Formats: sequence, C-alpha cells, structure tokens
Amino acid sequence: YLLPYGQLIADHRRGLKLNATGESIWNELRTPMTKEALLAWLREIYQVQPSDEPEFTREIEEFLNLLRQYHVLLEDMPHIEPPAAALSIAGLTLLFCGDADALPGELEPFSVPLEPEGSFDQMVTVSTQTPPETAGMCLLNDPNLVVYEQPDRYLLLFPAAPQVKAATLRRDGHEVIFYVTPPYTDSLRYDLFHGMRTTFLYLAARHGMYAIHSASILYRDRAWLFSGPSGTGKSTHTGLWKQYLGTPYINGDLNLLALDESGCPVIRGI
Repeated sequence: YLLPYGQLIADHRRGLKLNATGESIWNELRTPMTKEALLAWLREIYQVQPSDEPEFTREIEEFLNLLRQYHVLLEDMPHIEPPAAALSIAGLTLLFCGDADALPGELEPFSVPLEPEGSFDQMVTVSTQTPPETAGMCLLNDPNLVVYEQPDRYLLLFPAAPQVKAATLRRDGHEVIFYVTPPYTDSLRYDLFHGMRTTFLYLAARHGMYAIHSASILYRDRAWLFSGPSGTGKSTHTGLWKQYLGTPYINGDLNLLALDESGCPVIRGI
C-alpha cells in the first residue's frame, strides 16, 4: 500500500494498493532512473516479445501517470550523471554527480576517495536540463534565494545567480539537483558553491547540526567563536589572535555546531 501523509491526508488524497508488478516498479524507483531505463529493466524481467511491446509500454506509462496523478511521482528525473567526486564535510558524505568542471574549488579540500558502491548522505547533481516549473507555496522570497514548498521537496531559485536556473531539494535532504546553464565559469562555480552550502546546511540541520554566523579560532584546546553583524571586525579580530598568539583558524565566517555524545557543544570544520 502507498498511503498519503502530511498535507496530502488533509487534501483527502487516495491511497494505492499495488500488485506484484507495481510493487517491483516502486522498489526499483528507490534508485533514481529514467523512464527508458525502467522500461528496459522490465522488458528483461518479463521477457517482453516485440509483438507485445506497444501494449507493454502503454500499460507501464499508464501506471507511471497514475503515480504522478496521486503525487507519488512528482517529475521525471533528469539524465543521471555519473559521480565525479565524493566529499566528506562535518561527518556527512556528499556524492557530486555531473561534469567535474562544475565542482567549486572551495570544496576540493573535502574530497575523499570515490567509492561507487559506498553510502552517502546527499547526492548533488548538476544538470543542464530544463528545471521543473515553479509550483507550490512560496516560503521565502529574498533577493538571493526564493523557496517554494512542494509535496516532497523544495524548489529553490537564485535571482542573483543567472547561470543557476533552479534547484530541487528533497525534504529529507538526501538529493539535490542544480539546473545550470554552461559554460562552467568561475562565476558559475562560485554561485554553485553558495547554492550547495545552502542545501548542505539544510542536511546538517536534519542531522542535529546548526550554523551560526561567526569566526572561530583554536586556543588552549578549545574553539572560540566571535559572532556579530557583517563588518563588525570578526575576521580582523581573529587575524590579530593569529598574528600575536599564533592561534589557528577553524572557520572564517560560518560555524557549524553540534552536541557530542556527552552533550558538550562541539564545532565542525566546514
């Protein structure tokens, strides 16, 4: 059974009872794939004969349309790009998929060996396809970021980043897709970095880590955070600590805080 949840219950959305074939399709769609890949997989499973191909395709497309009708499937996935890099930040693993030229240089220090079968916390895909249409309730309308709420994801727009057309972020933070317009210039990579930072911090919050606008140093085996509005002098202040006392920097402008197993606050390097 596929049952509605959250606002979909209030909207009286119907549940669906799947037969064995529907259950197989549902389970297979847990891994992102195109419709063509799904049809190819089903052809092999059921040994579809050429004479049965038209009816087979029609029935599968009817089932997929039914899933869309009940908001089980929201959209077709873009072309699945192969993984280009893996990143480890604050104990979370990000899988970066797409053209390697799109990877922001600021993230290269966090690169770890790419393991094709390894687990990950967030898959970040950079796609050149057309983004989904704007839909849903507007949650945030800012000069740098506009957020629309959809049944199982958020649609993000970046008005100040002309080459980043949009991004979709799943509610569980497990998947984000950035729709961009090449070429991959330094400007585009810079805008992608800030977009990825936004979606990463959403994922971090779901793992109990929260960001605070501050600069930090390491002094006497403890992290010291200096918080204040932009222009207050946080970077100048921490620079003086480094100049006169040799204290290492931890984070320059944004700190990620969490609680360890004993409940003690700790800072993550980002």
